[in-house]
Amino acid sequence: MSDLNDQRRRSGMRGFHISPSSYALLLLIAVYVAWGILFRFTHPPHGDAGALVRSTRRLLDGSLALYAERGSEWAAPPHGLSTGYPPLYAFLFAPFVAFSDATGRPDEFAERLIGLPMLLFDALAVWAFVRLIKRLFPEVKDLPLLVASALILFASGLVSASWVISHPEGMTICFLLLGLSYLPDRPTLAGFWLGMSLLSKQTALFALMPMGFALWQSAPRAVAYRVFGVAAVTVAVIFAPFILAHPHQAYYAFIVAETRREIGGANLWHFISYATHRTLPLSIYEPLRAVIIRSANGVLLLTALAASVIASRQPLRLHSARLYALIALSNVLLLILGKWVEQHYYALPLTLVVVWDVVRRRGGVPITAAVVLLLIRFGYLLPKPGIHPISSSLLFLTAVGCAVILAKDLRRET
Repeated sequence: MSDLNDQRRRSGMRGFHISPSSYALLLLIAVYVAWGILFRFTHPPHGDAGALVRSTRRLLDGSLALYAERGSEWAAPPHGLSTGYPPLYAFLFAPFVAFSDATGRPDEFAERLIGLPMLLFDALAVWAFVRLIKRLFPEVKDLPLLVASALILFASGLVSASWVISHPEGMTICFLLLGLSYLPDRPTLAGFWLGMSLLSKQTALFALMPMGFALWQSAPRAVAYRVFGVAAVTVAVIFAPFILAHPHQAYYAFIVAETRREIGGANLWHFISYATHRTLPLSIYEPLRAVIIRSANGVLLLTALAASVIASRQPLRLHSARLYALIALSNVLLLILGKWVEQHYYALPLTLVVVWDVVRRRGGVPITAAVVLLLIRFGYLLPKPGIHPISSSLLFLTAVGCAVILAKDLRRET
């Protein structure tokens, strides 16, 4: 680890000089952001944007009832879903919603405007990715980083998250990669950014679990305690007021609604439900489906935890290719065992697949990640997943194949 730290100090921020590749990266990001802004202001806002704006207005009005929102009763009957994100999104969107309200614009304008910080965080996520690789692996060339950045921006699912649906996946990615880049030599900063990732979306937990195992095994205990402690305090300070003010709303949003959420998208539960619906009598199928809906999230969490425990039987080193493979695998399980999978759900797992492929190749173009991401994009060009068996099968089998490749990479230390 000391060799890694020495290499890091010698390299400094090398790679961020103004070079042709730096201009190419800036141009790539500028095209993404400009195109995203154009899309948001020329297409009708997605329904989720309205829910996020209404929740943000509660914060602006001095209320902590962020989780009073109810909607989409069909998705989690009988009462529907709440705004089931940790509260960081409301702080992020508040200045933009306040500006829209102060200028007397209609709700639709605010719903479009909240896309601007999301697009900014998408750009910062790519910056955090390049910073991570250049800081820890300075031997990686510029071309693989450009290819990887293009894949993250245009093929991972960020377009769906930020341009269309208004979900802050880019913020989660940005904070996770920032936190990783400070491990283990800046534990306070690492803990803060990793805590912020969990405050942006709870699915960050699936990346944090492998990091926690690696930190515990390969860093001094004082470093591990500081990272864990700062992350916990960061989450508690921001999240606790909303939970304490309205515990029943928070419990419903994060526990009850998620145990009632229906099955949707190309995941294992979709195929089990599809097969049993056509082969079993309704008297058996309906109770079985109810059990799946209630227990699917628990199965997902336990499987991801088991993957970390099994992988850590062979010690996990911080910033080894094995660790990045485990982080990516833990998140790809969200696509396989998560009972609700939409396009934007792919953004975090596929970005981490790109990071893993860049780390393990150390200078080569991330070909495996490119194939996986392009197959996923092709799957969404086919008839609607979850309805058409060809597109659903392609998406599911691609995720399973990716998980198999990642699991195989866990067998060897690099």
